[in-house]
Amino acid sequence: MESEEFEKIPWSGLVAQAQPAVDPRWYIAGGVVGAIVIVLLAMRMFTGASPPPVAPIIASDQLPVETVPVVAVEPVVAVGDGVITEADLMAVDPPLSDQGDPLIVGFVAEWFVTDYFTRDGSTETISSLEAVLADADVASTLPHLGDSAEETFVEWARAFAFEYPEEGLAEVSVALRTVHRGEDGFVRDPVRAVSVEIAGWETDPTVTGLPVDIELP
Repeated sequence: MESEEFEKIPWSGLVAQAQPAVDPRWYIAGGVVGAIVIVLLAMRMFTGASPPPVAPIIASDQLPVETVPVVAVEPVVAVGDGVITEADLMAVDPPLSDQGDPLIVGFVAEWFVTDYFTRDGSTETISSLEAVLADADVASTLPHLGDSAEETFVEWARAFAFEYPEEGLAEVSVALRTVHRGEDGFVRDPVRAVSVEIAGWETDPTVTGLPVDIELP
């Protein structure tokens, strides 16, 4: 029977063969890069080069502000060939609110005209008219106090013009339409216009007289 022979290989030899060899070109490349870095640092040290200066930051409240002078200009309004200045505008008649509020005098005039041209036989209508009339003698001449031939109602009444002939007195123009009872029912009448004088609207508005017929606008 033949004997078997075994060959012994040291472990150090196996480890050396397992480790891959490093390419010497990497060492050469690393040396070249290091040399370039050293040269650049030396050039900066000898030339004394410094980074470019940075402009200082100025706060917004320190920035110079340019002041533009403001010149007052008197307003003018050209009308036709002439010129109206601010002084001319101030010299015109005072606004309606200083002479009489159109909302107040218009409301009183429309209310009075509605009651005046209503013929329904109601005592409340007569009492409303007498309460707003300033002159008792005028109130005694109301047509409602006599016998009315036909029944009449006011369909609508609208104040459309205001005039102020003197201080504390307003003339209000009111347009209205009435309807009257006929043989076949109620009939609409043509639109008409009347003028009513209102006084004392700031404290106790009153009507100075009965409505007066005027032309429609």
